[in-house]
Amino acid sequence: MIDDKVAGVIDSEHTRKHFFNHRHLKILNTIAALCASQMQLAMAEEQKKKAEIELLQNKQKALESRLQSLRLQMNPHFLFNALNSVQQMILANEEMVATKYLSRFSKLLRAILVHSDKEAITLKEELEILNLYVELESIRFKGTFSYRIVCDDSIDVDEVKVPTLLIQPFVENAIWHGLMHKEVDRQLLISFEEKEEWLHCIVEDNGVGRQKAKEIKGIVANGSSHQSKGIAVSTERLKAMKNKTGAEGSIAFTDLMDKAGNAAGTRVAIDFPIQT
Repeated sequence: MIDDKVAGVIDSEHTRKHFFNHRHLKILNTIAALCASQMQLAMAEEQKKKAEIELLQNKQKALESRLQSLRLQMNPHFLFNALNSVQQMILANEEMVATKYLSRFSKLLRAILVHSDKEAITLKEELEILNLYVELESIRFKGTFSYRIVCDDSIDVDEVKVPTLLIQPFVENAIWHGLMHKEVDRQLLISFEEKEEWLHCIVEDNGVGRQKAKEIKGIVANGSSHQSKGIAVSTERLKAMKNKTGAEGSIAFTDLMDKAGNAAGTRVAIDFPIQT
């Protein structure tokens, strides 16, 4: 018996009737117990090897996801738009704005390169990257949207760690596919709060909503093809965290509606286990 289940049967026969006695039964029971013990040990070793292989595979997936995430952050489309904005500022005799933009742009790229090989960074470092990115986009769009990045005071931003470059793709999606298609009163909120053993992040915009963005740009439900990759990478990274730590991360989209039932933006909720 193994874990109260029959693993095998010893069938002993003899030509002489009533040959077996209680001593034989004890011997066979001992042999059965030894067999079950060895089988259980072999099964445990096999499970251990499977777990080790799975851990190595998860580490490999996490590494590939981080590298893919870096490529998504520094894609040619992003670089082209940034440098094109600088050119437009210079042609419009906005040298001071262009200088400020280039300063933020260089800091952002440096931060991405510095942290790209890390599985996790402190929340303080993540907030700095998000601030740089959102400020960069605000300058590019001439301050046509307002934004808030808030973090619960109870969180130790120097100790709590988050997956590197996990949040930025959702912020980019909110600005480009939500807010930029709206005429006025564009607002973006990024918030972090601690819920027991979880870090809860919200990226919320009051833009046109995913359905309207799909109609305008002909994009898929979760954004452009670039953004879909970003979401897929983020989901894969959360799965890797789950397999490694035993906790389950999640990403949830909510289409916001006003009182009249019209689209009023999008909320993305990202939950992952707190790391220190």
